Amino acid sequence: MFREKINIGSGLDKIEGIITLELNNAKTGKLEQKITSKNFIAPPALRRHQWAQRNYFKNGIYTLQNDRDGDYQPASMFDTLYLSSSTQAEDPGNEYIVPGQIIGYATKSTYSGTSIYRGSPNGTASEGTTTYTKWVFNWPAIAANGTIGSVGWMGGLAHDSYTALSPLNGTATVADTWNTPGTWGYFAQAGTNQAFGVGAGSTGAADAGTTISVLNNEYALASTFVVSGNFTHVRGLAWDGANSRLWVIGRNNTNYFIAAYNASGTNTVTPVAIASRDYRTLAFDGTNLWSAVQSGNTVTMYRINPSDGNDVSNFSYTLSPAANTADLHAGLCWHPDRQQLWVRINTRRVTSNSANWHFPNGRLIGFDTAGNVTTGAVGLEAWLPAYTGTRVVRVGPQYYLTDFDYYDRDHFSLPSASTYASSTNVVTLLHPDSLGSRSLLPSTITKTDQQTLTVTYQINYPYPGSY
Repeated sequence: MFREKINIGSGLDKIEGIITLELNNAKTGKLEQKITSKNFIAPPALRRHQWAQRNYFKNGIYTLQNDRDGDYQPASMFDTLYLSSSTQAEDPGNEYIVPGQIIGYATKSTYSGTSIYRGSPNGTASEGTTTYTKWVFNWPAIAANGTIGSVGWMGGLAHDSYTALSPLNGTATVADTWNTPGTWGYFAQAGTNQAFGVGAGSTGAADAGTTISVLNNEYALASTFVVSGNFTHVRGLAWDGANSRLWVIGRNNTNYFIAAYNASGTNTVTPVAIASRDYRTLAFDGTNLWSAVQSGNTVTMYRINPSDGNDVSNFSYTLSPAANTADLHAGLCWHPDRQQLWVRINTRRVTSNSANWHFPNGRLIGFDTAGNVTTGAVGLEAWLPAYTGTRVVRVGPQYYLTDFDYYDRDHFSLPSASTYASSTNVVTLLHPDSLGSRSLLPSTITKTDQQTLTVTYQINYPYPGSY
């Protein structure tokens, strides 16, 4: 399977960024505090730099071959200046997503609204030369109030109702894709060498089949086994790596059960009855199972004890689309390193023909086990790349995109729905990332609504030709 390696010794990481934060009295303009630090360039930015080198050098080859280039373009990581609460130690080779909570941010476009987060670039003070670029941003008294521990550049950033319109950061870069021999209703990744899929039900139905496909490390079919002895319909799959077993949630006619199987299809945990609810998708957190039930715009996550099938806890979140849109719970997985549930949200927009739906970019949202949108080590809202949104998918108004699962520390695999149910599914390896650079301040700086803030970010380049 694809594993990306970043050469931290490339030229880009030698670029020096000097960050200066100045707190000024909002009434008098008098300087009250000043702090300076330096940045590091993060792996997502290095990856884009390396892609640009490859892309320009190989330009024209695939036109001559009339072939497809599978070298996916990483997103830009220098679109937004962010102010974060994070005081975590710098780890330049392993940081991909902005840590901490966003205190404030500014894009490169002038802003004059009333956001409590946004600043605006100072066009007069900003400048660029062959040896340095200097960006200067200003925040008014109402914005960026809080304790700032880190400053840097990042990729896309969005507002969302899940956190009361606070900004959520994140993008997800396509690392690789594979064609697979099925159209999956639900899917589970078992490390780097194996995956499991169950065929999708009819269009618009959460019910999937009862034949489990076992896929190898290139997502080719290795074997199959059936679970029809215990289930009439499968509603979700999750891999338990510690015990090398596949958990299945589903129904047997009107009753719901969980059960587990090894990779050969042997039933290792006999069916355990659970509450009868319209479950879909499944995740395993190392101890308990999680599954989602959606009713209108409300999704409830149930934590289930696999030993007795009893509910351990639950939390709900509300999908809040605009007037002519609806969000859809579409996938679920557990991120063991960060102790988070990652939820796959699919945003849909109806056209003039209600049988046709445009699927804009989906989202990955991180929740802690109490249902809080997590803002710790991961960010987070990760907007999925355009491969999920540039195509019109004609599958009816209730089609559920397939489940996704945790891959390794910094990757996720996501099976994407095909244009037609009979088409071959594609498994896409995603690398959630948003971080271009970060500078850990030597000490935190706390801004109040009695102060304004100026941040100067000067990037010094080696003299031309020094690479």
